[in-house]
Amino acid sequence: MPSSALPIGGRAPRLRLAAAWLIGVSLGTVAFAQPALDVAWSGYGSLSAYRADIRGATLKPDVQFAGGTGDGSWALDGDSRFALQGRLTLGASTEAVLQLSTSNAQERHFRPAAEWAYVDWHPDGPISLRIGRQTLPVLRFSESRYVAYAQAAVRPQPAVYVLNTGAPVDGINLSWELGSDEHLWRLDLGAGTSSARVSGRRIDVKRTLVGALQWQHRGWTGRVAAADFRVDLDIARLISADLGAQCANCGDVLPQRAASRGLRGRLVSAMLVWDQQPWEWSVEAIARPSSSSVLIPRAQGAYLQASRRFDRWQGQAAVGRLRYREPALGLQASAAAPAAAQASQDLLDRYLQSPFDMDTRQLGLRLDLAPGLALKLQRDWWRATRDTRTGRNGLVQLASPPLGSQPSSWNGRAQLTTLSLDAAF
Repeated sequence: MPSSALPIGGRAPRLRLAAAWLIGVSLGTVAFAQPALDVAWSGYGSLSAYRADIRGATLKPDVQFAGGTGDGSWALDGDSRFALQGRLTLGASTEAVLQLSTSNAQERHFRPAAEWAYVDWHPDGPISLRIGRQTLPVLRFSESRYVAYAQAAVRPQPAVYVLNTGAPVDGINLSWELGSDEHLWRLDLGAGTSSARVSGRRIDVKRTLVGALQWQHRGWTGRVAAADFRVDLDIARLISADLGAQCANCGDVLPQRAASRGLRGRLVSAMLVWDQQPWEWSVEAIARPSSSSVLIPRAQGAYLQASRRFDRWQGQAAVGRLRYREPALGLQASAAAPAAAQASQDLLDRYLQSPFDMDTRQLGLRLDLAPGLALKLQRDWWRATRDTRTGRNGLVQLASPPLGSQPSSWNGRAQLTTLSLDAAF
């Protein structure tokens, strides 16, 4: 089925780099047993409630989350999460990091998991190296996506982050820095693999290659990044036997345009941030310009966000836009098929194009209650700009054809209200 969120990484049940992961777990165990070791502890968490005002569909705040709600109901299983990190110093230039987290992620449902488990080598000089489970730096909040206390908004803008989950990989990342705090260049080169299960289906990222260049000068920060990936998907049958028998060209078109094995594609992103307190302005964009299968569709997204601080208060506003760019497959009913067969082929064709474009608006207010503790209230408005009838299972979940038999009554609009207590320690 079409996937709007490319997992450049995922929660891997089978580690590709088992040695590095075991080192991290072992060092964490030793640190607990021997308090005299040089271990730095930190963590973060969020207690969150959200309300979805949407009719004829359900909504969830993030594609990584399980569940969802609608019809003005409140839920507590969205942004709520907790993470604990131990950083063990092994010498003047080496650390081992283990981070455990728990959230209502798909297939996890608050079961703890090792989110990070890597060894970090940073000798004197411009180069550092991380080996093990980690998040590669594709977007601004790739490594801190769920550290809500560190962000003005409750969560990063879906117009961009729905296209890249920022989930960890088992791999390696080489960093090179040049300059000072006032004028700094940083180059990251990373590679990794991962496996995950989403909605009971397996996703294997066979290869991820990431490069990112970041520049900082006083209050300005800019970044460009690119990723190349290869993915295998375990998906449900796209077309029933009856519908396949009525299709004249599905046997040729679907293997070419909707392959589930050996998917290849590229991702590029760019951001620019101006942080001159009390103001911060940021713009971030992402594009998936090429993909060998509609199951990971070509798409692009961008947002603009502004925030201003008033002592302990901070207000923020954002606008975003997400667009998919898959052309029609051109599925055709056979000459002997019933008259209604072409309508079914057209519906499947449209679904495989991922016509789930949306515009977003956001207003939020943050109150810093104490060091490391903040309360946030946020309101999001989402509007479908291309299709409100085709079934979907992403941020908005719609059980209409071809995913279900119930005709859609959704008007294409949704509002999301979130109240969140965020902590970092």
